[in-house]
Amino acid sequence: MNMQELFEKHQSEYLKFENIHSKLTDHPADLMALRLLNQKIPPKCNHFDISAENNILACVSPDNYQLFLNFFIDDLEEKLSEEDVITLTRCGVQFDSSSESLYFSI
Repeated sequence: MNMQELFEKHQSEYLKFENIHSKLTDHPADLMALRLLNQKIPPKCNHFDISAENNILACVSPDNYQLFLNFFIDDLEEKLSEEDVITLTRCGVQFDSSSESLYFSI
């Protein structure tokens, strides 16, 4: 399955943070999602560089109140398991098929 199909398959788990049994952190769900993504797809540099690949760089869409995350679709499909997608969905992460991006609604 591709990312879009996985996120659609597990849409019923959206924002069900309480269903995560092995939490990576005691912090809010959004921070857990970012930590999981950082573990699975680590940044290629240790400093902020707007041109660097896989930085957790966000772009806010003012029309839709969405916070997009900068990850390549190939990395997502290669490195995230179905269980990871479920966890991300429970943390409030969604997938936008038009931009092939992960995002939070804010």
